[in-house]
Amino acid sequence: MMNTPYDEIAKTPMAGATKEQAHDLRREGELLIKAGNNYIDGGMRRLDLARELLACPKTGEEPCECPPDEGNEDDPGHEHPDHPAPEGTFIKHPLPTIASNFDTQPLYEPRSEAPKNSSDVVGAFRMNVPSSHLLFDDPIVYPGQPGKAHLHEFFGNFGADAFSTYESLRTTGDSNAMNRLNRSSYWLPALFYDDHHVLRGDYGTVYYKQRPSDDPIIEQWGAEPIQMPNGLRFIVGHTMNGGPVTGKPYVKANVGGTYPDLEALLAEVPRDQITALYFAVTGPSLWDGENLDSPDHRSHVGNLEFGAHTDWKQKAVAPINTLIPQITFIRKHTILPEDDMSQFRLSSDEMAGTPRGGSMHMDFFEAWDEDAKNALISGAINDFRNCSNGDFGNGTGMKHDHWNNKAEPRLVPIPERG
Repeated sequence: MMNTPYDEIAKTPMAGATKEQAHDLRREGELLIKAGNNYIDGGMRRLDLARELLACPKTGEEPCECPPDEGNEDDPGHEHPDHPAPEGTFIKHPLPTIASNFDTQPLYEPRSEAPKNSSDVVGAFRMNVPSSHLLFDDPIVYPGQPGKAHLHEFFGNFGADAFSTYESLRTTGDSNAMNRLNRSSYWLPALFYDDHHVLRGDYGTVYYKQRPSDDPIIEQWGAEPIQMPNGLRFIVGHTMNGGPVTGKPYVKANVGGTYPDLEALLAEVPRDQITALYFAVTGPSLWDGENLDSPDHRSHVGNLEFGAHTDWKQKAVAPINTLIPQITFIRKHTILPEDDMSQFRLSSDEMAGTPRGGSMHMDFFEAWDEDAKNALISGAINDFRNCSNGDFGNGTGMKHDHWNNKAEPRLVPIPERG
């Protein structure tokens, strides 16, 4: 039907796709949608990729009218590394603290004292966050543009969508990240069960970890440990344009080790032993101290590599020496014997050009209540505690207003875009 197959373009780095190929891809997607309901999903994926290829990061308009890179006649100009960064994507620190617009006291509860974290070098705060909602939105990559992203599964603030800002997250929306004390939003690529359904995550286990402020290694290294800045946002894991992978994303089952994708997992783990899947990624531990976001949504943050618990090596893209709590997100899915795992794939796999289940990444948008955020640092982190289930380690914790350890329903239709 078309002289530019979707499968071929989807594996081509963005900079290597010509405008002619992108327009062919759009026409192919439109024809598939017209062909009937059986082709709608495939057609929408083609249109989504065509938008990615044609849209200009500076204006959001398509097609991109930026001049091509000299010496590369196939480069349309909008994905070349030397092309100017999109305007308006550096968001400067600080943002003023926005107080919670509700009575916070009923959302705390007394807890017994959490144990010291003697088996590690960090203080730890954990909570379990059920799945919230599904949208083709990404308020970090495509702010104000509903329906433009691949399908994401959101956790935390119920109201998070393409129009979310720090102010809107802090002032609106209930939250299942324990409760409204944490109105932050976390979102990941949805797991497609087949061409028509999403397999929802039961919940995500979220870790916040950091060395205590009085750790002599921090002083030796010359770092400044702080709490999470107001409105910080970032993406960690796989990119959609072939850039470097951050955050060590992986997938694992209830048995066996960790794997880069589902195909590698299923090649080694017996299917009849699998009753759960876990997709995981770890966020940054360093921040540049100036920007709450950057053009690629990654270069304002970075990571430290730990060796023998004392040898810290900076892994950031630029000099960054402000330590922030490091977030790890692990999404759990229940797997039943009748599930055909050969059809499972992440919503971003084809765009990223990875094997099935290999494009794991996480977006994070901070919107904590200030007092709760301070309690997390002063109790769980700086008092070197090993805290779970929203426990601050100081004799108090967060009530869980919306807890359910199983997704209900587990399977839902792929929602309409927009």
